Amino acid sequence: MVCSAEALYEKICLYVLIFGGVTIVSVDTFRRTEKLSSRSKMLQKDIKFLYLCKNYDVIPKFLNFRVHNPVFESTQIYRSWCFVLLDREISNQKKKETKMVKFDSIHSCKLLKLDIDVKKKVDKNKVIFNFSDENLTEEQKDILSHGLDYCKQSNVAENFTSPLQTLKNDETITITKPDKGRGVVILNKYDYHQKLLSILDDHTKFKKITTKISTHLIYLGDKLKRLLRAIKPSIGVSTYNFLSTSGSQPGMLYGLPKVHKPNILLRPIISSIGTFNYNTAKFLVPIISPLTTNQYTIENSTAFANEITSLELQQPSTMASFDVESLFTNVPLLETTEIIVDNMQTTHLNKFGLTKDSFKKLLNIAAHHSVFSFNNDLYTQTDGFPTWPLICQCLPLSS
Repeated sequence: MVCSAEALYEKICLYVLIFGGVTIVSVDTFRRTEKLSSRSKMLQKDIKFLYLCKNYDVIPKFLNFRVHNPVFESTQIYRSWCFVLLDREISNQKKKETKMVKFDSIHSCKLLKLDIDVKKKVDKNKVIFNFSDENLTEEQKDILSHGLDYCKQSNVAENFTSPLQTLKNDETITITKPDKGRGVVILNKYDYHQKLLSILDDHTKFKKITTKISTHLIYLGDKLKRLLRAIKPSIGVSTYNFLSTSGSQPGMLYGLPKVHKPNILLRPIISSIGTFNYNTAKFLVPIISPLTTNQYTIENSTAFANEITSLELQQPSTMASFDVESLFTNVPLLETTEIIVDNMQTTHLNKFGLTKDSFKKLLNIAAHHSVFSFNNDLYTQTDGFPTWPLICQCLPLSS
């Protein structure tokens, strides 16, 4: 399944086969502990800042309050009130810290029972995948092992991340995340581009548009506006305004390396935020979603975990999964949209102010007119569903 950062699973379970049985390790607990640890560090910095203000007889700006006469702000009484507020703020933050330490300890104990020691250092070779010509220093590896999200946080000290400045300024490499799991992948920029270009070279799926980018976007925007004007009375003003767009941009193509597979292939992802049909796809998701549920589907990995643990299997047993190569780009586009329209109930569409005809036209705009840019060139996908998270999450592939 194609998924971007904004469409990651809310809850993830890691399934480990041990001695023919299944042990379920909740990664959700680990993430919660990680967040608590980060908040605890920020809280400690806040408390340190407040104590420094008190020691140096300085009033933080956020504690200043408005008085009727500004002249009063320079008086000793005003300052004394501000320091009373400062003492209360320190006391409140200390209470939060105590509570945070308690929660942190509880979650750490839960993880220890699952044989996960959060204090144990991460194996850098398991989270850093360097396929570039750049040689990383041990200091750089130590920082990168915390993950890209951690390195990008504004509250992380600049002197801590400064060893990464040389990597950031190196225009010959690309730093990204792996397709699955957490970690950091470093590729030569040339290799990264060539891998994406090899995907775009499949002329049965993709086509380069020679028209000027701005001209083509205006054409697509006008096509959507004409349709929306026709159905405005039935969908209502608020929906009409939501679906209407101006100043749109093409989607952006990027790739996530499949580090677990040979030749480090890329999974193509199109970031569709800001495109002319982004809100159209967003509007269609709750309409199509009911088609994705039947006796052969499962809601999420937590539901899957609950289901397999209730199975009584003869031992020894083997769990296997099957993967479809390039699933969404190999879905027949025209046939799939026809199946969706045919299975859609008119009464269900009427709740959204749509008829089957208007629904089909909106679906065609969302699925058949995806345009994206790569390397300053504009492309369109001629077959297969676009690798857009919003479209992918509502496809009734099990129909």
